[in-house]
Amino acid sequence: MQRAKTNRAGMKRAAVLACWLLGLLGPVTTATPVRADTVAVSGRVLGPDDEPVVGADIIIATGSWKVKTLELRTDAEGRFVANIEVSEFALDRHWVASAAIIARGLGLAGSMLRRGENTLRLGHGVSLSGVVNDPEGQPVAGVLVRLSRINAGRKILFNVYADQPPLRDRFLMRTGPDGRWRFDDMPVAGSASVELDDPRYVRTSVQAPLSPMPATAPPLVVQPGANITGRVIHKNGEPAADIEIMVQSQDKAQVKAQGKTGEDGTYKITGLPAGTFRVMADAEFGEWVALAVEGVKTQAGQETRAGDLVLERGVLLEGTVVDADTNAPVMGARTEATGAHGISRSTYLDKAGRYSIRVMPGEVRFYSMAQPPDYLSVSKRYVAVIGPETTAIEPIQL
Repeated sequence: MQRAKTNRAGMKRAAVLACWLLGLLGPVTTATPVRADTVAVSGRVLGPDDEPVVGADIIIATGSWKVKTLELRTDAEGRFVANIEVSEFALDRHWVASAAIIARGLGLAGSMLRRGENTLRLGHGVSLSGVVNDPEGQPVAGVLVRLSRINAGRKILFNVYADQPPLRDRFLMRTGPDGRWRFDDMPVAGSASVELDDPRYVRTSVQAPLSPMPATAPPLVVQPGANITGRVIHKNGEPAADIEIMVQSQDKAQVKAQGKTGEDGTYKITGLPAGTFRVMADAEFGEWVALAVEGVKTQAGQETRAGDLVLERGVLLEGTVVDADTNAPVMGARTEATGAHGISRSTYLDKAGRYSIRVMPGEVRFYSMAQPPDYLSVSKRYVAVIGPETTAIEPIQL
């Protein structure tokens, strides 16, 4: 086992790691909740002239199993104060949350927040524009376009993800009669990802550098989209509402999409290309699992109905993760399991190094990854056959 040295590069790696742990990459896994505590965070926002920025919107994100957001606005002195919940394993970390900062006329920025006082800086803002065309190169009006991500330049440590609420609604617009779109208040460094977010068309994206100015994105080209519909039910036939649906391509396209069931248990996933897909259900807290529906084929401009996803309790996978040298429990590491349910389910370890994940019976692939401040990235992967009852796994050593 290798231990990390305390240096500037190490602190940057830890900051990037904290960003990942706080779930900024979006809902790619389901995680089991852990106990949360409240910490005080405060600070001020400064502009490029080092003057306070009044009325800047600050969107704070935190959470270990599901991202929670808190919206604030700076006062007449550019200051903000918040009490935020952080997970048990993050209490001893230098960084406790992430923030996106938005102010009219200045560049959108992202930063990590530490407990206590913080200074957040905004640079000058630029505009990013582009056009949506049909396959013949003609502009298309009324198409929904969304800013999905700001990729930080080399001198900027953090990325800003704009495809998570509440940022999502702030950077969504329709093209004008000339097929054009424009987003203001972009940073002057790095690049932006912009995508079609219109249910009529295949979801596609382009990358655009934000310098030199004026920043212009490559054209987005519309193609008729395919839809997948279906329903999620319990074993007694009752509809299951408010269940996350995830769709993943089973070919080389590597397409992913998601939605949620309504009160009647039905769902509709739009904007897919032609191909073959796996459909998966994901219940909050990971208390229910369902066998994934495989081989759902789609065609451009058409709707395909998938088979029912049937929820059941599944099997509880339990175990501990310990230090290979000391046999002490590893707190804050992550254990993730994937099986016939398709979705990667993960949990963060408590102070005793314990994990508990509900999965479908059968072959389960799982790994534990330790990246607390005392470790470099260390992971172990396993494959196990899980029976119909609660299964205890031998301690994993990292």
